Amino acid sequence: MEGKTVLVIEDDPTTQGLLKTIYSYAGAKVHIAPDGDTGLRMFSDCQPDVIILDLMLPKINGWTVCRRIHQMADTPIIILSALSGQEDIKDGYDSGAIDYMTKPFSGKSLIERTKTILSRVDSDQKNAQVFYDDGYMRFNPGERQLFVNNQPVRLTKTENKLLELLVRQKNKLLTYNQILQNVWGWNHNSKPEKIQLNISRLRQKIERNPQQPAYLILEYGLGYMFKSAKGFTNLADK
Repeated sequence: MEGKTVLVIEDDPTTQGLLKTIYSYAGAKVHIAPDGDTGLRMFSDCQPDVIILDLMLPKINGWTVCRRIHQMADTPIIILSALSGQEDIKDGYDSGAIDYMTKPFSGKSLIERTKTILSRVDSDQKNAQVFYDDGYMRFNPGERQLFVNNQPVRLTKTENKLLELLVRQKNKLLTYNQILQNVWGWNHNSKPEKIQLNISRLRQKIERNPQQPAYLILEYGLGYMFKSAKGFTNLADK
């Protein structure tokens, strides 16, 4: 697990210490959040590769934390809880968890399952690379490459992330709140004006006529969508 970041959202100090030791020994960088509210804020700050989540948490319970993170990102969440009832386990998976382990737990088993999940996620990400090409605009966010009319166009990190989000959800309206959470993070206090500024910059870079956009479409009072052109190629669909 060298180079991986683990976010542990757990209120019990003994379990916190045990998980930190287990994952640190495996080579991961470990962040600890003692409650649900802190966990959500730390999720945006540390951008973990995997989350270990307790359910009975102070301030915001684990089910709510799981749902909120699942709405924002595809980060795998492993629930680690003393609750072992079938309904509890079902609710955990329904909230967006990728795995569910009960306490007491085996550290070796937890590490093995975490490695398996991360390996599968890495493989899926490689196979599901977004690549948009309609003959006029060609976009590869993984390489941060954009060509418009066969000319290279430079993107900032934020512009690349915003355009990737919209292309992934092509022809689907994303609300201001969804865009803010996915691009700037859960605890970011930006307003829709931040989105509008970056959309304006992107329009200058990709639209034939920025005053009459064909790609980046505004739904007044709601949000934006990326409208794909006819005849486009998107490898994420293959």
